[in-house]
Amino acid sequence: MSKPTIAVLMSTYNGEDYLAQQIESIQKQSYEDWRLFIRDDGSSDDTVKIIEEYQKKDGRIQLINQGHIKNIGVVRSFFELLENVDADFYMFSDQDDYWLPDKIKVTLEEMLKYNFDLPNCVYTNLQIVDKQLNGEERLLKRNWQSFTNVLFTNNVYGCTMMINNSLKEWSILNR
Repeated sequence: MSKPTIAVLMSTYNGEDYLAQQIESIQKQSYEDWRLFIRDDGSSDDTVKIIEEYQKKDGRIQLINQGHIKNIGVVRSFFELLENVDADFYMFSDQDDYWLPDKIKVTLEEMLKYNFDLPNCVYTNLQIVDKQLNGEERLLKRNWQSFTNVLFTNNVYGCTMMINNSLKEWSILNR
């Protein structure tokens, strides 16, 4: 496989307070072959203006519903992103996240250990921080004693995962 393409998918909604900081943290990634696809879910603040400014400055950033801003809810918004973007791998970003500089690189290195033809998801730990990025790392508790636990508990946060195209296709077909 040549250098893998990474699609970072972000759904925004009234995120003007944190959005610029998150976009900049993605721009500072040590792995640079990524594209950021954003779908705004009906913001009434300056979120769309902020996205448009970054889009003008960085060709890797694209607002996919420019001129068609409509609220459909966060889950449908992320599925719309998945359905309209093609890449080798997909990562999910919340508008108020902050990514450490090697997040994409480290996650991709782990993903590349697995068979691309099978649906795969890798994920990292999570660090909860305040507005000044003060906080501590939190290890996710994994209670996978039954399939019900996997389905109905928050075992993996979307903002920590990378999925391959096989899992994307499976997810779209089986939703």
